[in-house]
Amino acid sequence: MRKKSFRYSAYILVILSAIFFGGRSFLYYTLEEEAIATRPNGSETPEQFGAPSEQFVFESHGRPLHASVVHAEEADSTTPAVLLYHGRRETISRWAEVQALLYQHGITSMVFDYSGFGNSSGEPSIENLHNDGIAAWQYFVEHVARSGQPKIALGHSLGTGILMSGVDQLNPSPSLVVLSAPWSTARSAVIHLGMAPEEIYYLLPDVWNNVEAAKNARNMEIPLLVVHGTEDRIVPIEMGREVAAAGEGQFIPLEGYGHREIARRPTTELWSPVLEAIQAHRN
Repeated sequence: MRKKSFRYSAYILVILSAIFFGGRSFLYYTLEEEAIATRPNGSETPEQFGAPSEQFVFESHGRPLHASVVHAEEADSTTPAVLLYHGRRETISRWAEVQALLYQHGITSMVFDYSGFGNSSGEPSIENLHNDGIAAWQYFVEHVARSGQPKIALGHSLGTGILMSGVDQLNPSPSLVVLSAPWSTARSAVIHLGMAPEEIYYLLPDVWNNVEAAKNARNMEIPLLVVHGTEDRIVPIEMGREVAAAGEGQFIPLEGYGHREIARRPTTELWSPVLEAIQAHRN
């Protein structure tokens, strides 16, 4: 009887393990093959919007990644510098106008394409994108931001997960983290987008958890600002509120704006809360 009971328990354990690891593989497949949607780089550069730029390549674990830097005019140790982590189906060209806007407000910026995005090489895997985010920050602080400059990290949508997954490994820590339209967790995002059934939520591995990462940032005393469009139909605004609350950060709703406008139609009015927060960190 005891042998039979032991065998039955072992069968249950095997079945549960198969379900768990199957779910784990499913989420990784969903994120890497569907949610992480790449695209070729476009033709736009900051020059087209009135800002001089430098297009260059740096390496992340042997993978060449393409990037764009725009230095503020007459930059000194008080000038803020921002590293931009773009979103899904975006490349550095999509953020050319944003870089020009930041330039107009006296802010240095760098944006880069993750592995497999734009002209960057490598596979767009969760692991590679995580490592890319850390490598980009290291390059940014060593080669772009000048000594003493406030160093700010800004992520949008997918970029919030990439940025926040490594926030506790960024050295030095950002003077400010800005998140635009962040999801609460990756598994919540894929379920909301209909990529996985709600019933397997707790079986899915918990990767790119912005709520827990925001708590880490709070413990590290990194200031946090979350902005989120009130008309966002892709990432619910409630997710942004949850992330801000977890990090004890400031939450600002962008009234009347959807998910993509912050990059595709950047204006001073839309960006004003972010610009004000960045300028407040000017030394």
